[in-house]
Amino acid sequence: MYKTLKILSSMPPRALAQKLLKDRIAFFLLKFAVIFGLLYGLNFGIIALSIPGGLYSEWVAEHLRYADFLRTELIQASSNLLTFFGYQNLYDAASLQIPGVVKIKVAYVCMGFGLVSFCWAFVAAYPQSLAKKIIYIAIGTLAIIILNILRIVGLAVITAKDAFEFSLIDHHTTFNIIVYIFLFLLLMRMVNRETGSGR
Repeated sequence: MYKTLKILSSMPPRALAQKLLKDRIAFFLLKFAVIFGLLYGLNFGIIALSIPGGLYSEWVAEHLRYADFLRTELIQASSNLLTFFGYQNLYDAASLQIPGVVKIKVAYVCMGFGLVSFCWAFVAAYPQSLAKKIIYIAIGTLAIIILNILRIVGLAVITAKDAFEFSLIDHHTTFNIIVYIFLFLLLMRMVNRETGSGR
């Protein structure tokens, strides 16, 4: 691995670019890395620009606050599910609580933007038709949102039932592992269907 990196780093930029374009796997990985970096950076850049203070932009805050919209939808859906299961709850723009039991704050880093960026970048970089890309991006995004709602509800229910101490749950890592397993299975299905080995 080190030898390969050393050889690549010693190549002139034009020769390196030509080598990457000829090697399908290297080209896919390059496209994936660039798209992922752009999506991830764009998401958190927009969030940073929409929060008062620091780099705040009034125009971004007014027109591109999709993160707040998504957070509100996650919290409202979680509240509705808790109500369906018989748990009285309250919520505001950034948190959900079962009064006297638990208050769950939904921060921007807990909303799955990194996971969505990974899914979108992988699907966008993989060579297949635009229609298939749209389908897999939609399935992946919807699954991440549903799993996030189930995480919020699960945290509230586990705490309400005194299953174990809330602070002992590393729900962020657990959620990421579950979603990456799902994405791995989804993306493997996509790759297998495209290569014919899943038929």
